[in-house]
Amino acid sequence: MNVIHLIVAELKAIAAKPHNIVVMLAVMCVPLLYAGMFLYGFWDAFGKTGNLPVAVVNQDSGAKIAGKQLNAGNDLIKKLKKNNEFDWKFVSEKEAQYGFSHNHYFMTVRIPASFSKNATTLADKKMKPANLHYRINADYNFIASRMADMGIKELKTRVANEITKTYAKSMYTQLNKLTSGLSDAAKGSRTLAKGSKSEVAGLKTLKSGFKQLMTGTNQLTDGSTQIASGASALNDGAQKLNDGVKQYTNVVNGQIVPGSGQLASGLNQLNSGIQKQNLGSNISSLNSGMQEFNTIIQGLPNQINRSINPAAVGVAAKQQITGNRNTIEKSAQQQIASNQSAIENGAKQQIASNKTTIENGALQQVTSNQTAIEASSSAIVSATKTEIENAALNQAGDIKAQSDLAARQITESINSALKTQLPTQITEAISSDLQKSVEDTIKKTAVSTAQQIAPSVAYLTAQQIAPQTAFSTAQQIAPQTAYTTAQQIAPQTAFSTAQQVAQQTASTTAAQIKSGVVSSLQQRDPSSGETLTSASQQLSNGTAQLAGNNGIPLIISSVNQAAQGAQSLNSGVNLLNSNSASLASGSASLASGTSTLADGASSLVTGVQSLSDGTKQMQTGTNQLADGAQKIYDGNTKLGDNLTNAHNQLAKTPTNNAHASKFAQPVTSIDGSHQSVNTFGSGFAPYFISLGLYVGALLLTIIYDLGKPAGLATAGWNIALSKFFITILMSVGQALLIDIVVLKGLGLQVDHPWTFVAFTLLTSMSYMAVIQWLAGSFNNEGRFIAIVILIFQLVTSGGAYAIELIPKWLQSVSHILPMTYSVNGFRNIIDGHQHQLFEQNVSILLLFIVGGLLLSVITFSVKFHLTNKDKKTGRYSENIPAE
Repeated sequence: MNVIHLIVAELKAIAAKPHNIVVMLAVMCVPLLYAGMFLYGFWDAFGKTGNLPVAVVNQDSGAKIAGKQLNAGNDLIKKLKKNNEFDWKFVSEKEAQYGFSHNHYFMTVRIPASFSKNATTLADKKMKPANLHYRINADYNFIASRMADMGIKELKTRVANEITKTYAKSMYTQLNKLTSGLSDAAKGSRTLAKGSKSEVAGLKTLKSGFKQLMTGTNQLTDGSTQIASGASALNDGAQKLNDGVKQYTNVVNGQIVPGSGQLASGLNQLNSGIQKQNLGSNISSLNSGMQEFNTIIQGLPNQINRSINPAAVGVAAKQQITGNRNTIEKSAQQQIASNQSAIENGAKQQIASNKTTIENGALQQVTSNQTAIEASSSAIVSATKTEIENAALNQAGDIKAQSDLAARQITESINSALKTQLPTQITEAISSDLQKSVEDTIKKTAVSTAQQIAPSVAYLTAQQIAPQTAFSTAQQIAPQTAYTTAQQIAPQTAFSTAQQVAQQTASTTAAQIKSGVVSSLQQRDPSSGETLTSASQQLSNGTAQLAGNNGIPLIISSVNQAAQGAQSLNSGVNLLNSNSASLASGSASLASGTSTLADGASSLVTGVQSLSDGTKQMQTGTNQLADGAQKIYDGNTKLGDNLTNAHNQLAKTPTNNAHASKFAQPVTSIDGSHQSVNTFGSGFAPYFISLGLYVGALLLTIIYDLGKPAGLATAGWNIALSKFFITILMSVGQALLIDIVVLKGLGLQVDHPWTFVAFTLLTSMSYMAVIQWLAGSFNNEGRFIAIVILIFQLVTSGGAYAIELIPKWLQSVSHILPMTYSVNGFRNIIDGHQHQLFEQNVSILLLFIVGGLLLSVITFSVKFHLTNKDKKTGRYSENIPAE
């Protein structure tokens, strides 16, 4: 059978050279090196956190709680010294800072001075947290920093529990004292109840006596009330009579008589005053003046508008400035002269601050004028051609002497060659020709060289000196230029500015005054709401009414008549007053007698009533006292019972150390999950075993050709099956090597080791099937696709982090890649309780093997057909051994 023939050929080709065997064995060890090295190095990474150095700084000052000294910081240090979760280093603050900044510590923990003090505020109204300050060096190693972060959180929980336990112990001590106190209080309450029982009996006897006293007092009260009622009625009648007479006499004597006299006198004075002041004629004059004032007020706004012209005021102010022009200009010149130093220093500072701008501007100017500079330098060379030639000749030295020497040498050479002596004329001619030729060459060379290098030299020189020259020149001329310019423009500027400002200010001010005056005339009074013009009009109308027939003239006539009537009234009132004195004396005597009688009766009633009220109050108080005494007795009895019960209940409350520990940690979690993964390495073993097997399969394509057969092939599917057989051998070798190391060397615990080995082989074969199809069918392009698949599998297989943490579209990609199912399958085996899921993952990997092999058969057959379709034999006979 051709397949078996090709398999034998493949094995012979590999075994033919020791080199091939060594290389194949090396590739077989790649998964072991890749996965085994990582798993060996980090198998129990979280169990070795004791190697991570952590600096601890204790600054706690201690505190007191319930009279006992609390040193929470020192207690924490003692516990840390017994703790092996980290490599604790107890150092000073300075050492901790230095070590942290130089990456000597992964974390620093600082216990502040107020640590114990804040821990004692658990019983205060405002509790302060006992803080632990820590810093994690995440930049140095992120994974180690996460380990340190988890450790410090666990440490914080332990410290919190210890502080709570200490507080509970203190509270329990007080609770024991309270229990003892309640026992004493219960005994005292029972003694108090016995005494209050006797008090209740005495108060009941007193209550009975007060009832009899109250009956007699009520009878006495009724009789005295009747006597007082009759005396009071008699006194009221006499008093009213006396009051009426007094009021009559007082009114006549104190009000009517003086009032009639005052009325008569006042009316006489008023009439006399009107006559003396000539009120009638004066009111007419007032009315005339008021009418004239109103006319002026009504025309005042128009008068102000005509008298104030803002434009004319502005022109007048400008003319005033023009008249003082010489003074303003001289003042400006003196101001500039007095500030000459400041102006020059300001110009220097401005130039210095803009040095870079000036130099850059000069450099840009040179750059923009490069062509002009180069043309100018060329023109200079052309204009100084003779000077350049003469300078070159001078630089060359004595050309004639050199020419004569060269001519003699040439002549001697000729004489030696001809064995004869040339004439002196020929020698001189040679010397003259040489001298002329040398001079012409020097001249042409000097001029040509100058024309070539002059433009570029001129441009470069300008670039070098222009910035500094521009800055130096600006520094030299800027101060004087600034001062001279200020002297020239300051007088004219000051004069023109003064004209403009004066005209504008005067015109604006006049307009504002004009507007303000007119506005004030139109402004309404806040209380009356009237303007000045309307108020003036109302005042004018009022004076006109006063001057009319119904005003002041009518008042004068009425006052005269009233004065005559008041004189007659005063005579009659004086007669009435002389007869009222006798009547007042009799009524007063009667009122005095009845008043004395009423007072005596009233005092009797008041005394009896007070006696009755006092008796009632004493009876009420006695009743209340008896009731209170009964309640005290009942309360003391109940208090004694309750205190006894409270003492019994508190005595049953446990206050030992175990109960304080439970109080400090009332909630605990019970992990009921099944967990076979207990180390970092066992958790990552599925990922790195899968990754190592895939990398091993990928490296096989580099040293072993998966597309060309080692012998004669009759069909493409024969080649595919023979190559797949070799990959199966590699899979077996890779699987056995890595499983021996992981299961026996590293000690990975699984319930079914042979199932683990078989699944490793299945995983390797699935990778080999896929990579054989890609690399064997498409060569380097297929290898590239295999590498891309590897990159996707690094992220989507869920080996390092849960698939749910990656983006949604990458989660979808994970379903079509084999490493997802190999990682899950290894986890199913390690867990030992996920048989159904394991069977699903095995089925999918088998589909990858079958699919990869079928695709290889198809593509290999197509390639075989295309390669051999033009050959007459129809056979593919290319014998290329696999290397």
